[in-house]
Amino acid sequence: MYRVDQLIVVTTKRWDSKKGRCYLFSKKKGFFVYDDSFPVVLGKNGMRWGEGLHKIKDERIKQEGDGASPAGVFFIGPAFGNEDMVLDNGWVYLKTSEDDYFIDDSKSRYYNTWVNRNVVRPDWKSHEVMLRPDGLYNKGLIIKHNMAPVKPKHGSAIFFHIWKNRRHGTAGCTAMSEKNMTKLIHWLKKDNVVALVQLPKPFVKSLL
Repeated sequence: MYRVDQLIVVTTKRWDSKKGRCYLFSKKKGFFVYDDSFPVVLGKNGMRWGEGLHKIKDERIKQEGDGASPAGVFFIGPAFGNEDMVLDNGWVYLKTSEDDYFIDDSKSRYYNTWVNRNVVRPDWKSHEVMLRPDGLYNKGLIIKHNMAPVKPKHGSAIFFHIWKNRRHGTAGCTAMSEKNMTKLIHWLKKDNVVALVQLPKPFVKSLL
């Protein structure tokens, strides 16, 4: 069993759905209490089982570049964005720069890791730019998918971030309006353990 203080639940109707809804719950007196909900978009190819805290149920396994968001249970990592900020809730926040990359080359020793290109010796052929010119990463949260341990080719750079709009699926992240992304970041509380359950609705009860 894992300690969880705040819970994020993202559900879709089917495995191939790119539209979903995000629900926020906080633990109070030993029980999870509903706080809020809002619409999200997921991978353009829906969901496939990711690498997290759950047991994989079938052969639908997420792979690098498959355009699917990871299904399962995952811890939440630091927030990030393009502005100088100290979150009043105390959650860890990383300011992005043009030198910050998230490595998606499975052959790199830094696969599925945030790096600063001026600090490490580059050994990758592809990466995700964290200071995106389109502004989609102006606010975000790291989803700890495929990080303990990191498995080559099983998917990288999975975040909550700002969406283009509610019609466009992502390359594998979970996205929302900037207003709701801001709300989610400020909902987190320092020293809390926050987990994400992300699944098609029929599978949620089987995992909880």
